[in-house]
Amino acid sequence: MTLELRWCEHRNAAAMALGLARALHDAITAALAERGVATLALAGGTTPWPAYQQLAARPLPWRSEERR
Repeated sequence: MTLELRWCEHRNAAAMALGLARALHDAITAALAERGVATLALAGGTTPWPAYQQLAARPLPWRSEERR
């Protein structure tokens, strides 16, 4: 998988959270389709929570998670 950096501007924090959740979902789905596994490292703190909540609500095979 090639890392692609994109500049994104959003009208507010809620739109940014939704955009990030969509991007993460797309990347995870692509990794699962390509390799059968996806690795995701997340930032701590409360700032990213809205994006993580949006991501958690999307359909992904969460039962195959491995926490470290």
